[in-house]
This record gives sequence, structure tokens and C-alpha cells, in this order.
Amino acid sequence: MPGLLPISEAVVKHVLTCENLCLIPGSTILNWVDPDGEISAGIGDPDLLAETIAEGRWGIPQGSVASSYVMELLLVPILSGAPEDIRLVSYADNILVMGRTYDAAMSMLKNLGEALWSHPAGPFVSRLVSKGQFGEDFEFLGYELQISTSSIAVPSYKNLARFQWKFDTGIDALQDESLGDKKRRKIAKSLRQYVRSWCAAFRHWPKAATYRKARLKDIGDPVIEFI
Repeated sequence: MPGLLPISEAVVKHVLTCENLCLIPGSTILNWVDPDGEISAGIGDPDLLAETIAEGRWGIPQGSVASSYVMELLLVPILSGAPEDIRLVSYADNILVMGRTYDAAMSMLKNLGEALWSHPAGPFVSRLVSKGQFGEDFEFLGYELQISTSSIAVPSYKNLARFQWKFDTGIDALQDESLGDKKRRKIAKSLRQYVRSWCAAFRHWPKAATYRKARLKDIGDPVIEFI
């Protein structure tokens, strides 16, 4: 990446990819990675497995605050060459492909996949989340864009299911009578913050305010309710 980004090589090496933090695990890693000795038999030198694991961890750390910026810089050469009948919308490593025809969009999607795979900083593997014909609802960045209802952005089914799972898990934790009052208040506070931030992300969803109010009511005050 040093030759592809307008950033010094030292910053790329020590900050963006954190290469100096990628520690090589010891040979004891074989005890849990390869307990039966099948991998070791094919490698010969156990140290090679440790080095292979360390090399596989190189790159932009998951969750890095700089990862979105870096990916946008790396994708600029690819996204800037789109044909006139194609419109691309990108956010970090998420790309929305729109075309005047379905075939044009699918052709562009294929070309993007090939370009990402052969990228000098790659290979990058593209993953198709959803696709549809003109006028159909589609998913992007966790939103379901409903063209049939004036392009209202609502939570996607997966996003809503993920929220419900996390919310239900938090409610179940609040029902644990073995927890002290302080612990239950902490869980309730964290769950309220999650509900507020999640609903704020979908503030244009007509049901957002009602959904937020109902979920906060479900949380209530776990300490008072147990008394």
C-alpha cells in the first residue's frame, strides 16, 4: 500500500497496517490449531505454521478508524472509470451499482469484481448482498430502500433481526435475579443507549419513534421491578 496511498511508508507500516503489532505466535499454537498433528505432518517445520498465521493477519486491522478512509483511497481508480450509463455510490468498501438496464448493472458488477481481485493492494473479494430490477426495493448499508414508497429507508430484515436478538439477549440478562442491583442498572443503561443509537440511525423510518418508545418501556427499571 505505500506506493498506492498519499501517505508516508512509515505511517502505512506502523499505523494503518500495524505490521509491528502482528506478533508471531510460538510453536505451542500447534497444540490447539493442530492437536492431531495432521497439519504439522505436511509442513515439517512447526515454525512455518506460526509465520503463516502471522502473515495472514497482515493488512488493515478490523475496526480501525482509518480503514474506511484507506479503502476509499484504494477504490478511487476503480470507481472513477465507470461508463456513462452507470452510477456508483460508495461508502468505505460498500458499493451500490445502478444502471439504466439490468444487464448493464450486472456487467459493471462483474467488472468491479475482476478489478478488485486484481487490485495492486489486493486481492479483494467482492460479496453480493442484494440485487433487483428497476422499481424493486433493495438493500444497502443495512437499509432497505423502498422505491415503491417514495424511497423510504427502513431497517433491512437482517438488521432488524440482529437488533431484536441483541435486545432480547439484554432483556434476558436483566431477568437474572442472581445479579446485583448495580450490575442490572449497568446492563439496562447499555441497552437503552443501544436502542437510542439504533433508532437514531433509522430516524427517517416512520416507525422509528414508536419503536424506540416501546423498546425503552420494555427495559423499564429492572431494580424497581425486582423489589
